[in-house]
Amino acid sequence: MQENENKSGAIKWIIIVIAMILIILLGIILLMTVGKDTGVAKSIGNAFPFGALSPEAPRDGFTETNGDGSGDGDASGVDTLTEPLFRQLTNEQIAGATTVERDGKTYIRYVLRENGYVYEIDTTTWKTRELTNTQVPRVYEAYFGNNGNTVILRYIKLDPLTRQDVIKTFMAYLVLPTEDSGEIGKLTGSDLLDNISAVSISPDGTRLFFLRPLADGVSGSMVYLTSQEEPREVLRNSFSEWLPQLLDNGSIILTTKPSVNVPGYAYVYDPVKKTLTRLVREKNGLTTLSNKNGERILFNENIGNVATLGLYDRKGFSSEEGTTIHHQPVPLTTLPEKCVWGKSNSLYFYCGAFSVDSHNKIPDDWYQGTLKLKDNFWMINSTDAVIGYLADPQREVKMDFDVFMPFIGNEDTKFYFTDKKTGFLWVMRIIRPSVLTDDEPATTTTDTPTPEEAGDAAGILDN
Repeated sequence: MQENENKSGAIKWIIIVIAMILIILLGIILLMTVGKDTGVAKSIGNAFPFGALSPEAPRDGFTETNGDGSGDGDASGVDTLTEPLFRQLTNEQIAGATTVERDGKTYIRYVLRENGYVYEIDTTTWKTRELTNTQVPRVYEAYFGNNGNTVILRYIKLDPLTRQDVIKTFMAYLVLPTEDSGEIGKLTGSDLLDNISAVSISPDGTRLFFLRPLADGVSGSMVYLTSQEEPREVLRNSFSEWLPQLLDNGSIILTTKPSVNVPGYAYVYDPVKKTLTRLVREKNGLTTLSNKNGERILFNENIGNVATLGLYDRKGFSSEEGTTIHHQPVPLTTLPEKCVWGKSNSLYFYCGAFSVDSHNKIPDDWYQGTLKLKDNFWMINSTDAVIGYLADPQREVKMDFDVFMPFIGNEDTKFYFTDKKTGFLWVMRIIRPSVLTDDEPATTTTDTPTPEEAGDAAGILDN
């Protein structure tokens, strides 16, 4: 009898404990749903992996924007409250990518490095579609123009006669079926001259410029991508070590190839007047990135093995002393190759910036692939060099990115980049820092230029 009473009491206690556990669990569920804005709920959420990335936790000091300060969120139509800050777009290495505007929507086109196939991503659904399956093995570089309908593929091929590697440059046009046909398109086109050393497509995608070494220097040629015409030579120069950037107005920024301890120079070449005008001078390890019209140029200068970013303006900045200066520092350690100019607002540019030991040789080690960098993301006003923090990927997604080949969406709401370590394509949503506004900024303070520097900026011809 006593034994039965003991069993009955034990059962009651078990029922009570189970009931208490159920009540506690129900309370937690209600707290996480109904009371999710309370400090207790956030503390519980942050105890789980990636809990701090919840879109319900606002990023202090930041506002979402369409690039015009309207604050309406992401222009792609995706719900920005559920859209992640970082998104991986490919799990295969790419050779290049671009944005394409069609029927009021934005698409991402990219080329696979392995086989040259072209794919397209719908940025409203993030679904991927294969566009072409024309085989071009081991594409090292791909450049899009003509609203993504022309692509320049660069690869290496062994010449069967000389047994030497030859740099091939294939100018291809996309022949695409209708989207609902279920068919796959192809690439059609022809090879340009062998061993082209460098290429550049204008920001508006209408023209291609390329350089080819000669026995006595270099030849530069231009071709319109929309007309499929033959290239025409527009430049002959006795110096062959150039990196070109073609601008929308047809002029070309020519920068000497960089090395850490070698003074570099940047010029603008007018193919109509055949004039070469010096812009930036005597900067060790110089690399450059101009805006689309050549008025402002980002440049890197290696000072004490530190990659120091600077900004050049052809018209000049006004200083507090009332003088006009043409250079000003940007307080970021990075390379112009990790930056991109805004499209909807050309005042701004966006960069991945890093910290690195001073014993590294930049940009040499990074170009050669022996140095892997870890970038944070920043937005900068080019008029006063005020910078705003965008994101730390280690904090956001527990990953390190080495930003390479960046480009930006038309509304300046998405920053696309290739991770140099993996070759994968990623996108970051741009959440604009409140410190950056479209108001006219204050004047800058910097040193008065020397007469020689003032002459360079004014466009004195370099004979």
